[in-house]
Amino acid sequence: MASTGEIRVEQKREALDSVLGSRTFDRSDQLRALLRFVGEEELAGRGGELTEYRIGVEGLGRPADFSPLEDSMVRNRVFALRKKLDDYYVGEGREAGLRVELPKGSYVPRYVMAVAVASLVAVAVPAASVRPAVVSRRGLLTGGIFGAVLGGAAAWMAARAWDGSAVPGVIRRAWGPLLAQGALVRLVVATPPTTFVRPYPVTNPNIPGLVAATPEIRAWYLDQRMDQDPPVGLFEVPNRTSPLWGDAVGVFRLSQILTQARVEHQLLAERLVTTPALRGGNVVFFGSPEYSPSVARLLEKAPFQIGFGPAGLEHVIYERKADGTDGARWVPTRSKQGAYSEVYGLITILPADGDTEGAHRYVAISGISSAGTEAACDFFASPLLLGELERKLGGRWPKALQVVVRARTNRVVALGSEYADHRVLAW
Repeated sequence: MASTGEIRVEQKREALDSVLGSRTFDRSDQLRALLRFVGEEELAGRGGELTEYRIGVEGLGRPADFSPLEDSMVRNRVFALRKKLDDYYVGEGREAGLRVELPKGSYVPRYVMAVAVASLVAVAVPAASVRPAVVSRRGLLTGGIFGAVLGGAAAWMAARAWDGSAVPGVIRRAWGPLLAQGALVRLVVATPPTTFVRPYPVTNPNIPGLVAATPEIRAWYLDQRMDQDPPVGLFEVPNRTSPLWGDAVGVFRLSQILTQARVEHQLLAERLVTTPALRGGNVVFFGSPEYSPSVARLLEKAPFQIGFGPAGLEHVIYERKADGTDGARWVPTRSKQGAYSEVYGLITILPADGDTEGAHRYVAISGISSAGTEAACDFFASPLLLGELERKLGGRWPKALQVVVRARTNRVVALGSEYADHRVLAW
């Protein structure tokens, strides 16, 4: 992957024109207009001046009194544009040497050099040169997590399985043993206790384990399902087999890097594996210490912790100093409606238990809300952000490290991520 500074303006122009003139965008006039506007602004050196208001008025023809706070049109169209670009590069543009991307949390196009992605046929019959991800059936089928969503994401990643040499050097240096030749990496996902709200056509289905929904839950459920008739009976089903959305997205993101590097990896539900079975291996844990015993154990002696703030009303990331006192705090921000608008993620890298030679790593990916976990994964998979951290570390990566990541969120997903702080635990 080449950096943006190594790509000439003429190459950017050619890549942009190829997308705009493609069959994929042929009937998407609005998305084509949006891409043309932000693309031309970036080529003219005005990418830093792109705002939601300018895009709405100058790019999409909204009136001068357009208010981004009241009208989410630009955000919706940008989201659709990212998906359309993905569709183009998986299909019609899969042989493109230079790709146009619109990173999450930004309106400025980014140009990325890449080898051609594999044909979708590779999902059914992987090419001999591509080593597909190995997914543990015990962790998935027994636990029942992800289901069809995982299958679709796995197929998407298999279709994008690039040659291992395409993994940027800074990712290889930061991940260390996780990307070593012949490595096996286990991705262990925590599944918090939840309840699944389920409608029934009768008021008493007489099924063990069901709990009748309270009036408050029923009102909330009806508000989410406005397009359907009210159910006769509504019940809550206790559940321990489903990950949170941001945790799942983060798993897919890191699995993509491992697939790119042709590293064998297994996806496991934490509640179905024992700690001794993971001892001395390469393991990435996903989840918050409040519902992941593994993450809670790894953070026990680390300086950065996730817990409740002084008032006990909000989850925060805080620093626990050697003398037992608390240091810096990173407190999430909420909107006037009470939803998170800014969250924090936490990456913890430690030597694996029982590994005396430093050949294996444990990585805990956690955060405040699952959007924080997703932001931490985005950071850990970003050559740009890892490159900035590498410079802060003096050009070398320690054996043990914690990194705090900041990200905006729209209640569900992380909208970009950025460095907040770090602590080196051992060189």
